[in-house]
Amino acid sequence: MLSNGFKDMSTEALNSTLRHSRLDALSIWHNVSLQSVTGSQPDLSPRQFVVLTTIYLIDGIHTVRSLAKKLNVTKAVITRALDTLGRYGFVTRGPDPNDKRSIRIQRTPAGTRFLHDFGDLICRELSGMSQGVALPNTHASPLKTSLQENL
Repeated sequence: MLSNGFKDMSTEALNSTLRHSRLDALSIWHNVSLQSVTGSQPDLSPRQFVVLTTIYLIDGIHTVRSLAKKLNVTKAVITRALDTLGRYGFVTRGPDPNDKRSIRIQRTPAGTRFLHDFGDLICRELSGMSQGVALPNTHASPLKTSLQENL
C-alpha cells in the first residue's frame, strides 16, 4: 500500500507524478542555486552550506568536534568550512568556558540574514511552482531532455 496520499493512484499515474516531481525538484534546485551564485551574496560550497545550516537549524552548543561527529567528517573539514564562514561573518568562534580545549561556534546576525534571504529564494521558487507559473529555464539542454525521459 502506498503512503503520502498516493494510495489510490495507479502505478502509471504514480510514476508520472513522481517523474514530474523529480524534474520540478531539480528545476527548483537549479533556479535557486543559479540565483544564489549570480547574486551579490557569497557563493558557499555545499559543505559550507551544510555546516552553516546545521549550526542554525539544530539547537544546542556547537563545537568543531560536535559538528564533525554530526556530519561524519573530520575536524579539519569543519575548521576549513568555519574559516570561510567566519570570513563572511556568518559565524564566530570562541573558547568554551566549560572546556578550554574546545571551541564554541556562535551564530551571527549576518549568518541569520544570509539564510533568511536564501530561504526566501526557495519560497519564491516554490510559490511559482504552486501557482503554475513556468519557471525560467535559461539552459535547455540534452540533460533536461534526458531527465524528462528517464525520471
